[in-house]
Amino acid sequence: MRLHRIGLYLFTFLALCVQEFLQEDIAQRHAVEIGNACLAYRSKYHHYPQNLDELVPEFLSSVPNAKLGIFNQFFYAPPLTKDGEPTLWYVQIPPFGRACYHVKDGSWGHLD
Repeated sequence: MRLHRIGLYLFTFLALCVQEFLQEDIAQRHAVEIGNACLAYRSKYHHYPQNLDELVPEFLSSVPNAKLGIFNQFFYAPPLTKDGEPTLWYVQIPPFGRACYHVKDGSWGHLD
């Protein structure tokens, strides 16, 4: 009986790890999609959008969610200067771990 419980806990832990990995992959793909839409917006209008809703419907059919669950949305801050870069991020693991996508060069970083 004890081995059965240990196996159940191990299976649950592995299932949660796989689920988190898959959600991270989805969030990163959606961030790249939003980043590319921001670049296309900038190419057409010569500035970045002030919010993600400006990308709909011309560049995106809708703003995708980062993940499933409570903390599922992307956060966006427009550039502070004319030559600046917008900030796009989402919460990786609540309540910390914010992954940040750099739109200009397509790289990833962390806010904390």
